[in-house]
Formats: sequence, C-alpha cells, structure tokens
Amino acid sequence: MADKRMDSRTRSKSKTTSEMAAVDNSNMLDRVLANVEILLKANDQKELQLRNILLKLEALEKTAEEINDLKESYNHLEGKINEVESKVDEKVSRADVAALERNTENLEDDVRDHVRA
Repeated sequence: MADKRMDSRTRSKSKTTSEMAAVDNSNMLDRVLANVEILLKANDQKELQLRNILLKLEALEKTAEEINDLKESYNHLEGKINEVESKVDEKVSRADVAALERNTENLEDDVRDHVRA
C-alpha cells in the first residue's frame, strides 16, 4: 500500500514537473516568437528606409544629369552669344571704318574746294 501511495505521489510529481516544463517551453517559445516579430518589424523598417534612400539617390542622379544637361546647354548658348557679339563687333568696326572713310573724303573735298577758292 505504501508503494501505491509512493507511486501515486511520484506520478503526480512527475506530471506536475512535465506540466511545468511544458509551460516553461511554451513561455520560452512565446518570448522567441515575440523577439522574432520585433526583428521582422525592425527589418521592415530598415528596408523601407533603404528604399527611401534609394529613391532619393535616384532623384539626385536625375538632378545631376539635368544639371549637366543645363551646363552643356548654357555653354552652347554662351558660345553662340560670343559668336554674335564678335559679328556685331565686326559690323560696328566696318561701320566705323566706312564713316571714317566718308569723313576723310568729305575733308579732302573740303580741302580741294578751299584750295580752288
């Protein structure tokens, strides 16, 4: 009879220990799953931040390309402006030369008229 009581207590103790171990394992699993969930959320946030950075970099690349295109366009226009300025300077110089030639001819005519008189 003592053996039966002992057996009963041992089984009860063993059952309680098994239940506690199962509860401990369940709690540990819950903590691990909670940590995994936290890590997944953090990973999603990092991925979102990296995507945002990538989008900003792509926008900067486009902006840099646009700036280079504008610089090329500006340099081309500056070349055209310099070309036009040179042509204007040539025309002004020719006009000045023509005016001087006319003035010289007029002076020569005046001198001839004066000498004849």
